[in-house]
Amino acid sequence: MAKKGSRLANEFSWSFSRHSTFTECQKKYWYTYYGSWEGWPKTPFDSRESIDPLASHLYALKQIQHLPMFIGSVVHETIEHFLKARQFSLQRERPTFEELISFADAKFHKGLEDTKNEAWRKAPKKHANLFEYYFGKQEKKGGADFDPFTAEVKQESERKIAQCLANWQNSPIAKMAFDTRASWLSIEELSHFMLAGRYKILVVIDFAMKWQQSQTQEALVLFDWKTGAESEKTEEQLYSYAIFANRTLQMPYERIILSPFYLFTNKYTKIGYQQEVTLDLERVKEVEQNILTSCEAMSAKIPTLTPLATDPQPDPRLFSYTENRAMCPRCPFKNVCTKADYQDRSKEELTFLVTGEEEKEKLKMKTKAKEPENTLSFNF
Repeated sequence: MAKKGSRLANEFSWSFSRHSTFTECQKKYWYTYYGSWEGWPKTPFDSRESIDPLASHLYALKQIQHLPMFIGSVVHETIEHFLKARQFSLQRERPTFEELISFADAKFHKGLEDTKNEAWRKAPKKHANLFEYYFGKQEKKGGADFDPFTAEVKQESERKIAQCLANWQNSPIAKMAFDTRASWLSIEELSHFMLAGRYKILVVIDFAMKWQQSQTQEALVLFDWKTGAESEKTEEQLYSYAIFANRTLQMPYERIILSPFYLFTNKYTKIGYQQEVTLDLERVKEVEQNILTSCEAMSAKIPTLTPLATDPQPDPRLFSYTENRAMCPRCPFKNVCTKADYQDRSKEELTFLVTGEEEKEKLKMKTKAKEPENTLSFNF
């Protein structure tokens, strides 16, 4: 149990999702991992006297999901739920399709309702907030009756969820997982390994297990479920998991199997031990170097790799906007950027832009009291 008054330190860490965000747009990266820090609701063990208004705003925005992403979350969380429910059972039985679809449908429809009821305002991480509704209502001014989730949209979403879960439930991969020769190691658990002695590399493997083919033949199988289109990034991500397994679990590379599973198209492959496609050790080195290069680029933007909770977050002006503005309309932070007119703004300026005139005046008065000769001026 956390001690009252304790605060989480925003330590520097690397993951594929962080890397993707940094590569897509550095400003989005700052909003997501620094600007939103400590923007979550207060808890009984929270020593903060108040929540920073900018952090609170950005924290809520970072939880927004597009409908396809939310569908993927529903599928992942459904599989995770039933695997964890059976993780310590003496007799493991595969969940039925009826069990899977009942759980997933309830989660999907609750997400739609939470979005429309704005339940996320009290707990942004616990309740869905879908991009199509949140921004559609603002931009199209549809009023109280606005609802982008038509019967056709719901039916197509339900069909994709059902197809993904049916493909998983009927697959040889699921059959393999529930075989007596399988020993489950982790299900969607956050882990890490250290790179170059200073960089914390985060991994969340969808499902990891040991496969005991015989008394002398054992392999480690790392699975990654995907509901979207095939991508070379998936394989690269799995190679980073192989590095984790080798360094943290002491599993030799020649005994590791990587298995990406594209659930909607029902396509999966196996790379590694006793497979037609072997695990490429040169590719391992390449992926490791790519991660190191990315770490160096990201860490160059922050003053320290292990800041205390009370340390200031890195200056947002050090993080550039993407040059590919075609990506901006689908970004949950797009309104922050447009209010800033795509100009580099300080944290104080961003706070003025997103919190309204009342907070703006408070901050101006605070600034004047501290530095009367250096009053900030803003031209928006």
